[in-house]
Amino acid sequence: MKADPGEVDFGSAFAVDEIITILATVTRRWHLTPAAAGPVRSTALAIHFPTRLPMAPVPVTTASQ
Repeated sequence: MKADPGEVDFGSAFAVDEIITILATVTRRWHLTPAAAGPVRSTALAIHFPTRLPMAPVPVTTASQ
């Protein structure tokens, strides 16, 4: 349902408030603060995937009817 032009959509306002809170928490927890000017060293992000998944193979059967 559409809101009237003068009506505040509290759902959207709540979502924006939650996003701002999450960003502030992540910034504080990961210490994402502006650093002093100086040389910046880039680091590569490596994601290691397992060579084998911990599941048994599913047998393939054909339906012959």
